[in-house]
Amino acid sequence: MIINGAYQELRVEKETVQGVYVGDSEGNRVLLPSRFVTPEMVLGKKIRVFVYNDSEDRPVATTQIPLAVAGEICVLRVKDVNPVGAFLDWGLDKDLMIPYKEQLRPLEVGEDVLVKVKSDLVSGRIIATMKVRKGTVEVPRNLPHGHQFEGSVIEVTHIGWRLLMDDKYLGMLYRSDVYERLELGDKRTVYLTRTRSDGRADVTLQKPGYKEAIPEATDTLLEVLQAQGGTLKVTAKTPPAEIERVFKMSKKTFKKALGALYKARRIEITENNITLIEKNENMD
Repeated sequence: MIINGAYQELRVEKETVQGVYVGDSEGNRVLLPSRFVTPEMVLGKKIRVFVYNDSEDRPVATTQIPLAVAGEICVLRVKDVNPVGAFLDWGLDKDLMIPYKEQLRPLEVGEDVLVKVKSDLVSGRIIATMKVRKGTVEVPRNLPHGHQFEGSVIEVTHIGWRLLMDDKYLGMLYRSDVYERLELGDKRTVYLTRTRSDGRADVTLQKPGYKEAIPEATDTLLEVLQAQGGTLKVTAKTPPAEIERVFKMSKKTFKKALGALYKARRIEITENNITLIEKNENMD
């Protein structure tokens, strides 16, 4: 089956002056226009393409890379507005339309807008919608603490970031738990900390519990050390703000990770520095 709005591995089946036809195992075919055809695309070869609608609403394949596929949330720039709707730049030759019925407010050329890419139920065309919260449901109350979600930032507030999680739940990621800058459309794996009475969830970026959080923090600490040549001018006495800026973690987590690495004889700690010790130097 050839799916509109998605990447697929399709086989080159026929050469024409317009391009090559690529198809699936069920006999379905779609044209890959000649401007995207390369000498390596010989008959029988499988290639990865993206399928969408051309200017005449016919399914067509491309090797161009869209900024989002069907089902994804992203921020796109408005290129044009006309009586049909607004048109967004999503990285392909044909712009992505957002019909007026899918807009929450009038749009202007040049502005960036948060949208979800989807297939229109009536026409089958790939379109965009600003109604990213449509169809959300309450978070099940029986989900365990630490349950994992895949979230996209859909709103920035003074207390944190609201997320659409697993394409159906709403969650809040609080500023006090985040040590990086997040923007609309950013995607993160998050973990459940509390299911609220309103059916939404509070989530965090860190896996709950010492056993999960500390190995991740030690890996981060080692990566930063290696990137800086093995030595950093930070210690357990470094101010929390500096720790958060450099390592994207709390001072408490940093100290635990520091202790774990010291106990494992992976680092040396002096008054002003921490220094990476190569593994072969630790062997007895």
